[in-house]
Amino acid sequence: MLIRLATLDDAPAIAAVHVTSWRETYAGIIPASYLERLDIAERQKIWTKAIEGGQPVHVAVVDDTVVGFANGGKNRDKDTPYTGELYAIYLLKAFQKRGIGRILFDSVVADLASERLLPFVTWVLADNPTLDFYKHTGGRIIRDQDEDFDGRTLKELQLAWT
Repeated sequence: MLIRLATLDDAPAIAAVHVTSWRETYAGIIPASYLERLDIAERQKIWTKAIEGGQPVHVAVVDDTVVGFANGGKNRDKDTPYTGELYAIYLLKAFQKRGIGRILFDSVVADLASERLLPFVTWVLADNPTLDFYKHTGGRIIRDQDEDFDGRTLKELQLAWT
């Protein structure tokens, strides 16, 4: 297993992991209609733009295959004392509970620290089965909000690390 910074060539694989992990993680939580509309080509455009823009995206590679990724940066919410944000951390289900997620998490935290973007936050669905992962890394819930997914209102939790 290798953790490295993504290149533009990784954008298709990152997009595939993004869509697949959402479908694996949120089946039965987010409406199927929403999950079915997730489009790998659209996600590839998003990740290509992020990588081209210099946003560090860390990928986990097993046997030459991207199986997970994570990234972070400046907090998108400007009205907060938390300067950084973990934007995304996704790992294919088959590769969870092996320590890979923790290494990806730590890689992003190192980026945030080097950019002086600590303390930081992230948003997680309350029903996300990996919520304990975030708590185990030291995240504490500081607030919540409702988010609509095709007519189903789900609670999102904001966790913070100080």
